[in-house]
Amino acid sequence: MKSFNDISNINGTWPTASPKNCSGAGATDGTPAIAEWVANFWGFVQDLMERAALTPSGILEAYAAETGALPLGGTSTQIRTAMQMAFGSPGELVLWCRSQAPATVGARILLLQGQTFTITSYKDLVAATYCGDGVNNTAGVPFYKSTDSGGVTRSTTGTYFTLPDARGVTIRGIDIGATRDPQGATRGGGTPNGSIQQFAMQGHWHESWDTSSGGTLVALGAAGSKTSRTSLCTLDVVGAPKSDGSNGTPVISSETRMWNLATYIGIRY
Repeated sequence: MKSFNDISNINGTWPTASPKNCSGAGATDGTPAIAEWVANFWGFVQDLMERAALTPSGILEAYAAETGALPLGGTSTQIRTAMQMAFGSPGELVLWCRSQAPATVGARILLLQGQTFTITSYKDLVAATYCGDGVNNTAGVPFYKSTDSGGVTRSTTGTYFTLPDARGVTIRGIDIGATRDPQGATRGGGTPNGSIQQFAMQGHWHESWDTSSGGTLVALGAAGSKTSRTSLCTLDVVGAPKSDGSNGTPVISSETRMWNLATYIGIRY
């Protein structure tokens, strides 16, 4: 970035500098300070838009708008889109570990807590994540429209929008092919993006010793079926789970879980 302190045709020092008068009354040639400001500012905007893969020709429109030749509306939208794409697009998930809430520090992030808000408040986010009219009324799908602030009455013409609730859950990649997620093609009413899946345990069976049958090993199977075989055995008293001797003592809790890190999950708007 150009240093403004080495420009001779300027009063004071940057950033409290001001340009000197033009070359004459009514002159429109400006000053070197103005020329440097224009070159630096619009150069930054052009670079930003090019990095965001947007058409840099909008810079000329913006420059003309700055001189009063064009309204700035369309071009300012391009610049805003470029900045969003450069720093994170609407609909992008983020892990938020700061002690302050996003709004407190001016971050364009909403924490996913199942909230419903007016569509006009976050139009870019709604446009990016809306599940579509065809599945708007399907049960279990977030990113839907409704006519009430509680998200109860769904309507494709509703003025409210609902986000998923990510509190206490982990992220799982969408698996429409159902190769790793057996419900991948049907969860969320067939639109899995953002859907929440309840905890579960895979079906299994246990073997137990039955001393009443003289040491018969009873294997419990599907629908209460069982097979037996005789073996010498002892009866363990039911109580705390026991280690298998090599994999540590089982940890008991009210849920089945993996090691995890607790943080807030947010979405950019």
